[in-house]
Amino acid sequence: MTLIGERKRGREIGKKGGGERTLYEWSSCNVCNKPRWVVVIRGITVVVKCKKCSDRQKVKKLHGVGKKSPCWKGGFYHRYGYKYIWVGKNSFYYPMSSNNYVAEHRLVVAKSLKRCLYKYEIIHHKNGIRDDNNIGNLELTKRGEHAREHNQGYKDGFKRGYLDGKKSSEKESS
Repeated sequence: MTLIGERKRGREIGKKGGGERTLYEWSSCNVCNKPRWVVVIRGITVVVKCKKCSDRQKVKKLHGVGKKSPCWKGGFYHRYGYKYIWVGKNSFYYPMSSNNYVAEHRLVVAKSLKRCLYKYEIIHHKNGIRDDNNIGNLELTKRGEHAREHNQGYKDGFKRGYLDGKKSSEKESS
């Protein structure tokens, strides 16, 4: 009878291939106490839950979608300075979403235009602040046009002290 904590090589317990030299420990699952052989790496037992208990925990996390999910954090998250908003499958703006989330600046412009935006349409933040999503700060452009403005016009405008390359800065107006 094998005791909990006992260690053996893979060839001693019938493992073949790459696992015959690997060290294993007879260990029990932290949740259901089911005993099984677990890989030991650098003297540390790697897995503490059996596959069944680990999968059960994943199902609990994925049990609900949207507001029903235990991982729900209010329907938004931030990434690279942009704010993303959750939209449901029955939303008019769902076609714009990726994994049920839409960038807030795209959603604001789409709502003002009362249509979904195409993928090639880019929303430009005039003041350069990514989470400032006021409709007055947003401008609808296309990818090539947006890149051209950033590379040429904005460089010149920034050199002259303009905020967005077109309008004068607050210092000049006051």
